[in-house]
Amino acid sequence: MRGGAPFENLTVMEHMEIPSINHYSNQFNSAGPINMVNADMIRDVQFSAGGFPAQYGDRVSSVMDISVREGNRDVAIASNTGFNMAGIGTLVEGRLGGSGSFIVSARQSLLQLVDKIVGISSVSLTAIPKYWDTQGKFVYDLSPGQKLGLNILYGRSKIDIVGDPKEKDELRKNLADSSSVQSIYPVNTQYVVGLNYQTLWGNAGYGILTVYSVGTTIDVKARSDFASRVRGPAGEVLSFDILNSRNTFNNRSNESFVGARYDLFYQLHSQNEFSAGAQVQTARAWKNDVWLVSDTSRFDLNQDGVFETGPVVTPEWSFSQDLKFGSASKYYLYLSDKFKITPDLALTVGGRYDHFTYSGRGNVSPRASLAYQVIPPTTTLTFAVGQYYQTHPFPFYGDRRDLGYNRGLDNMRANHYVVSLEHFMDEGLKLSVESYYKDYSNVAVSEDFIFSANPNILVGQVLDGWQEAIVRT
Repeated sequence: MRGGAPFENLTVMEHMEIPSINHYSNQFNSAGPINMVNADMIRDVQFSAGGFPAQYGDRVSSVMDISVREGNRDVAIASNTGFNMAGIGTLVEGRLGGSGSFIVSARQSLLQLVDKIVGISSVSLTAIPKYWDTQGKFVYDLSPGQKLGLNILYGRSKIDIVGDPKEKDELRKNLADSSSVQSIYPVNTQYVVGLNYQTLWGNAGYGILTVYSVGTTIDVKARSDFASRVRGPAGEVLSFDILNSRNTFNNRSNESFVGARYDLFYQLHSQNEFSAGAQVQTARAWKNDVWLVSDTSRFDLNQDGVFETGPVVTPEWSFSQDLKFGSASKYYLYLSDKFKITPDLALTVGGRYDHFTYSGRGNVSPRASLAYQVIPPTTTLTFAVGQYYQTHPFPFYGDRRDLGYNRGLDNMRANHYVVSLEHFMDEGLKLSVESYYKDYSNVAVSEDFIFSANPNILVGQVLDGWQEAIVRT
C-alpha cells in the first residue's frame, strides 16, 4: 500500500485484529490471492490508505475494518448455494431462538474438486490451489441495550508447486546440462474466534468489550531434484534423467495470541464526539523452526563457460524460536475527540500509546484531521496528519546465533500527510482522490544485505536506522 510492505497493513474484523483474511499468506505477506471472508456476509468495509485515526495503530500504511452482518431474523432458516471459478460454497442464516440470529458460510476450492473427479492433466494445470474455509456469526440480545456476539473464521490452504524437468530454456540450446529442478509445498491454516459484548448507554453512546484469539500455522517444504538434460535447437528438453532428490528447506511456524479490547464511543453533545479504548494482546504460543540444507555453488558470471568463482560452500543452517504464553505482549491506549467547529467543518484530534514488552519499546502517536463538507453531505475535503509506529514482523527479532542482538529493535515509524477529496456518487459507490507524503524511518534491514562481503559481520543482525521518504499523488 503506497510503497509499504504487505505486513504494514492492518486488518480488523468485528473489533479483532487479525494477521490476514486471505488464503496463502505468510509471516511477511498478508496479501494472499484468495479471500477467506465470504463477501455475502460483509455488512460494511471501511478502508483508509493513510492518515487514519487514533483507534487504529501498530501499522504504518493502511487499515481495513470489516463489519460482518447479522443473519436474517425474519426467517427460521434460509440458504444459498453456488459456485464459480473461485470455489463452491453455501451460506445458511436465520433466527436464533426468539432474540438472536445466525449466519454461517462454508466454501471449498472448485479446482480441487475438479482435480479429484477428472484429474490434473485434463485442466492443463501443474499446481492446483486447494483450500476451504468456514465463517460464522451468532448474535443474541440479552436485553434491549445489551447484545452478545460470537464470530468465527477458519481457513486452510495448500498448493504443490512442482518444478518441470522438461521446461524449455532458449538460453541453453543444443546443450547437455545438469541442474536442479525446484519444487515447493506450502500449507497454511488460520483461525479467528472472538466474543463481543455490546452495551448501549442510552442514546448518547455505547461500549464494546471484545475477547478473542487468533492463530496461524505455516508449513513450507522445498525439494530439489537434480537432473541431467539434453536440449534441442530451441532449448527444448529432448531427454532427462533425475539423478537424485533431496529436501532443501523446511519452515514450520505456529503463531497464536489472545487479546482483550474495550472501545467506548460517546456523544458529549451535538457538536462533540468522544472515543477511547485499550487493548492487550499476548502470545499464546509462538514457535518458529527453520532449516536450510548445505550447498556448494559455482558461478559463471560472464557466461563464457569458465567459472570465475567457486566452489562457494554454504553450510547447513537451522533456527528455532519458541515463546510461551505471556512471554511477549502488546498493549495500547487511545483517545480521540471530534468537534464540529461549524455544521460543515469538523476537527478531530487524538493520540495513542503502544508498547511491546518483548523489545521494551513504546511510542506516543499524535493524530489530527480537518474535514470540510464542500457539498453536504456528498463531497468532503480532508486534511490529515499523523505519526504511526509499528513493531516489526516477529522473525526480525531473532538471530541465527540466538544471541538476542535483534531483540531491542526500535519500532518502525512513518509520518503521514494527506489531502483527500471524497465524493459519494451513489449508494455503495465513492470516488476518492488523494495526494500524500509518507516519510519512513527505523525500517529494519538485514546487515547481511549491507555488508555481505565482510566475513566479520555478525550473521543475522538487523539494523533499524534505514530511512526513506515516499511521495505520491
